[in-house]
Amino acid sequence: MSIRRGHPPLGYLTATQAKKKLGGISDGKFRSYIQEGKIARLLPPGMKQGFYKREDVEQLARELDSFWQSSTTVPRTQFQLATPEDLPAIAAIDEKTFNAGKEDAEPKEAYLRWIEQLYLRWMTKNPQVFFVLRTSARKVVGFAALVPLKKETLDRFVRGEIGMAAIASADIELLEPGKPLHLYVIALCIDPAYKATTKEEYGAKMVRGLFTHLLELAQRGVEIETITARNEKDKPDGKRLLQKLGIPQLRSPVPDMALFSVNVADSGYPLLVKYSDTLAAWKQEHLTTS
Repeated sequence: MSIRRGHPPLGYLTATQAKKKLGGISDGKFRSYIQEGKIARLLPPGMKQGFYKREDVEQLARELDSFWQSSTTVPRTQFQLATPEDLPAIAAIDEKTFNAGKEDAEPKEAYLRWIEQLYLRWMTKNPQVFFVLRTSARKVVGFAALVPLKKETLDRFVRGEIGMAAIASADIELLEPGKPLHLYVIALCIDPAYKATTKEEYGAKMVRGLFTHLLELAQRGVEIETITARNEKDKPDGKRLLQKLGIPQLRSPVPDMALFSVNVADSGYPLLVKYSDTLAAWKQEHLTTS
């Protein structure tokens, strides 16, 4: 097979063409798709530049598009800041997701009381850390908890040195301009009672809502330096949502927990790039007017 440099054979694309079809993703994200086996790579003998199977790229593009498109098979929803009145529903989803069914599960009522009281303390310190996804009938079908933590507290939590109960109100920062913040995704949950396809559709709506929130923070000059999360390795739904947020998986210091973390300014993920560009525009405006 004779192939001219820069000219892919039939059925293949160059890296530039493939990344463009996938929404202008970064080199790092593109490499991860190749390493995961989602895109086949052809490296002709004597050439350093590879080509990428068009069919694989187009299939992956369809999968990514389907996640972001609005669905008509689930009820219309709103992604909103949670209020204290939402905490019983949040606690119920949390308990079903993280406690029920475990060998060492806490008694249900005791767990519900504990998590509701803990979340209320955090919400009282910073009312902008809990969000709910609710239907037009006001039913809460999912929730997200994105908590800006002091760096020392975040590091100790990620290493497994402290648990959630040890995160005090004083460890939680406010979402204000003035200093880089470290955001920890405490939870990103859709009610487990729903079937897999419904959970995925609700999950897409939640992720879209989270990115809207991040862009609003950038427009206010709130600088998120890092976003970090952990996920129990037996819960693939959480892992999928974190990957849709553009947060890469790292080696975890805790064996039974998967670790995800991203330095936002360095990310090539398109929506995080948009956040960084929006924040840069805010800084430029305020630097020139101050």
